[in-house]
Amino acid sequence: MKLLQSVIKQISITGACGAGKGSAGKITAQVLGFSFVSLGDIFRNVAIEKGCRDIAELHDRAKTDPSIDLAIDRHTQLYGKEKNCFVYDARLGWHWMPQSFKVFLDCSDEERFRRIAEREHKMVEIVRAETLSREDKMREQYLRLYQIDDFMRRDNARFDLIVDTTILTPEEVAREIVRVFSRRPT
Repeated sequence: MKLLQSVIKQISITGACGAGKGSAGKITAQVLGFSFVSLGDIFRNVAIEKGCRDIAELHDRAKTDPSIDLAIDRHTQLYGKEKNCFVYDARLGWHWMPQSFKVFLDCSDEERFRRIAEREHKMVEIVRAETLSREDKMREQYLRLYQIDDFMRRDNARFDLIVDTTILTPEEVAREIVRVFSRRPT
């Protein structure tokens, strides 16, 4: 395996909805000259391909059709084995890419719901209900498919970096990721 013989330059970012994975991940990738991959974008594309209204509907379908999650997770696994110099935004990136530099982004519920509401032009109360429902569905799927009982627990993996993004800008979060990533032993 050629990639494993070279220096691994892979970052996986996980955290709750609205914690800033995509925003900080894109900036981090740009600063490092890496490519950026968002599993959320992949899921949105699959939802469109399958004629779903949104990701929530795709998650509902995945309850009875595990091939949806399994195919997407295989994609993540293979990407980690075949590619280098990337930032990968995925809830289970740490699981599928154990060799990556693993980042966990934490954030208060109030702030993450506010961010999502602002991004989606919705009321915070609606976003809170939708997001909690979506996260419950993800927990059920991950437990059923992979025996992972809560994807948002900090102790799921040996994270290389944990950042509370509640009061930080995406640029500040990215700066911290780049700082710690650049100082790690290779």
